[in-house]
Amino acid sequence: MQKILSLLTTALLLSGLAFYSQNEESHSFKTWQKKYNKFYSSSEEAYRQIIFNQNVELINKHNSNPNKSYSMAINQFVDLTREEFQAIYLGKSTIVKTENIELSARKNFEAVDWSSKLFPIKDQFNCGSYWIFSAVGAVEAFLRVKKVLKWSLSEQQLVDCADSWGCYGGDADFALDYIVNTGIVYELDYPYKGREGFCKVRREGEVKISGRERIGSNEDDIKQKVQEYPVSASVDCQGWAYYSKGIFDEGCTDHRSNHDVVIVGFDKDGNWKIRNSWGVGWGEQGYMWLKSGNTCGIMNRVDRAI
Repeated sequence: MQKILSLLTTALLLSGLAFYSQNEESHSFKTWQKKYNKFYSSSEEAYRQIIFNQNVELINKHNSNPNKSYSMAINQFVDLTREEFQAIYLGKSTIVKTENIELSARKNFEAVDWSSKLFPIKDQFNCGSYWIFSAVGAVEAFLRVKKVLKWSLSEQQLVDCADSWGCYGGDADFALDYIVNTGIVYELDYPYKGREGFCKVRREGEVKISGRERIGSNEDDIKQKVQEYPVSASVDCQGWAYYSKGIFDEGCTDHRSNHDVVIVGFDKDGNWKIRNSWGVGWGEQGYMWLKSGNTCGIMNRVDRAI
């Protein structure tokens, strides 16, 4: 009899812990939904909570490892599977040649960080316009540092008007060439919608640049150019979704490209500071640090406005 009671007590205790755990996860999911304004149909909500729980477990496991050089955080992407995240926010993964990469032999660098000179971080929303944000970000940076630019420029113009892929991915060098040839208007006159629409530009944009300069895949050369002003670069951003802070150094390859960003600086150890287009709720207020060298293929395609 005593043994039976003991078994029943253990079973109740375990079921109570499971119930508590389920309630705790549900509360966490509901709190997250409220914070990020996420709403689903009744049939989808249970599915999204399962994905949420799995991703939170992954984040907690990563952060509990003291050997990791960066941390993860629960953000706006934790209700998505890896495949969904890639389909919405990234471009088609392409193979990039890496045989011409020249890494720096230097151990100490004169650090530079242009982020305080730039406009606030932007958000591409559920639109694969990262390539446009990289190009426009590089143009804004050039004009902010070397010229005079008081107002932010229009990404939506390129989403609607550039003869390319809009919200379905593209190439930042193509976007830079469009700005060279056509010019670009101010965001105030053509605000971002995060979806494709009809082109509203009937004349050349008010803001133009002289050209686009391709920078070779030499780390010292790239860093020298970044010391002048920020540049556009292509990357493989596999594993970036939950990045929070620290030096990212794993989970991506150096021979693929599926995303474009802006390099805004580097620290004394040569680690790259990256400006992304996923809003201030991601990373370090919209920025991240990549390990020096060709981490995530950051050196494979680098262009700047001139």
